[in-house]
Amino acid sequence: MAWPWRSSWPSSVSYLLWVPFAAVAVWLVIWRVKFSIMENVAGLVGLCLIGFAVALFLLGPDWAELGRQPSKVSPRALSTSRRIGSMRLRCSPQR
Repeated sequence: MAWPWRSSWPSSVSYLLWVPFAAVAVWLVIWRVKFSIMENVAGLVGLCLIGFAVALFLLGPDWAELGRQPSKVSPRALSTSRRIGSMRLRCSPQR
């Protein structure tokens, strides 16, 4: 089964080549970065999130359209979910 994000990977480098770099980055953050730095970064990310929410509110978008957009399902996602559902039905034990 192909990964759904594999076809739309943003760079020309294979995603398999990014895995070791991501693993090293996670290891560095967990084991080598001081807790105070991680705490400050998490605080800045939270502050940016609050700023984004305030900016979104002040922009005044069409809230109805904004609410409809996440509920739209693309035909490809629908066919993938149907395939996964049918695989579950075939693989589930019969009672």
